[in-house]
Amino acid sequence: MQPPGDWDDRSFQSHSLSPACPEGKWIALWGASVRAAAESAKRAGFSVLGIDQFGDTDTLAACNRHIRITAETELEQLAGIRGGLPLLRVGGLSRLGWIVPRVAGERTDAASLIAATVAKQIGEPEYLRALAAAAGIEFPMTLGGEEFGTSARHGRWLRKNRHSCGGLAVRWLDPAAAHKINSSECLQRWINGTPYGATLITNGDGVSLLGVCRMLFTRQSDRPFVYAGSLGPLSVPRMIAARLLRLGRELVAQSKFRGLFNVDFVVDRRGKPWLLEINPRWSSSSELIERGLIDRGRIRDAHHAGDSLVRRWIDALEGGEIRSLDDGLAEKPQSRSPCPVYLKRIIYARRTTRFDHTTATQLLWGNESLHDIPADGHLVLAGQPICTLITKIDENENDPMRRHRVVVRSLSSPGSYSSPRSSAYE
Repeated sequence: MQPPGDWDDRSFQSHSLSPACPEGKWIALWGASVRAAAESAKRAGFSVLGIDQFGDTDTLAACNRHIRITAETELEQLAGIRGGLPLLRVGGLSRLGWIVPRVAGERTDAASLIAATVAKQIGEPEYLRALAAAAGIEFPMTLGGEEFGTSARHGRWLRKNRHSCGGLAVRWLDPAAAHKINSSECLQRWINGTPYGATLITNGDGVSLLGVCRMLFTRQSDRPFVYAGSLGPLSVPRMIAARLLRLGRELVAQSKFRGLFNVDFVVDRRGKPWLLEINPRWSSSSELIERGLIDRGRIRDAHHAGDSLVRRWIDALEGGEIRSLDDGLAEKPQSRSPCPVYLKRIIYARRTTRFDHTTATQLLWGNESLHDIPADGHLVLAGQPICTLITKIDENENDPMRRHRVVVRSLSSPGSYSSPRSSAYE
């Protein structure tokens, strides 16, 4: 792993954000892992400063400069970055959202302050409940520990940290311990259904639904909902697409928010959507949404420099056109996706191992690719992410998931036998 270099922001003093940012302009991406967003930005011709926790080999390849986060004190030092350098937030590191307005440059201060305000608002259950109600979407009963009385105890409940992400701080509630939760936690009634994430974009006026992916989870010890990947883009019923758009328009009308945002929701057994949370940023499923937009011709492919989802994100921040991205999901129902579907799986180590890039790539077939790749020989502890596998699902195969399951097993437990009967969603 390459050590982070010293930061010198003098070369960035003259850069500013514009609706048509020419090739060579710098942007900064920060989050737990910026690889996918950095690759998107690179395709659009941007020079990228990446700030994340891993510094994987493909992340370093996509970034012109990279700073690896090892402590909050390093992020505090980054608060000195100025000069109009656009700062785009990627998933993770929710507890450090305070730094967004401090790091942002002059041209993005207003948008960043709005984003920071929105991030604070959507962390409050009552705000989300009101948004959901305005859009005709249900919202699970959510309580503080002191509110959890006898009348609320029917059904299963979750104990959630308001500032965590990726399901790392979501656990089943022990009712006897409800009074012990702290101020950063809440209790939420569990909704039995299928979890999804919707990606939307807004220029502060219109809102476009870019796509929906199913969310996949894995269990790690007492954490039953650790994010493990996404499947999509998928078609959704017209009613759900319309309500997601109404939710987005209500959020924008109240906040004047601009840019990408993600809506996590559950569809219960009756087909009713339930809002879980809103994240005003690039999400883990955004790269699948981008692939879907390319497949549908909404974004030009890698052979046409200058276009990508990050480019459209920056255009939206400046109030640019977003209508060309609308894929019509709210206009007509579709029984199945008309374009390829992608399966993204985060591979967690089942035991402590050293990553062997040659062995890993030998497992792949034509429809599979590895991402978030650590340095060869890097020691990965049990339970930690090794890399990410993305599979293009061929719907003409009799069992398109079979090979994917084998590769997942082999990557997570190097040297062990992989059964094709194992679940792809474990």
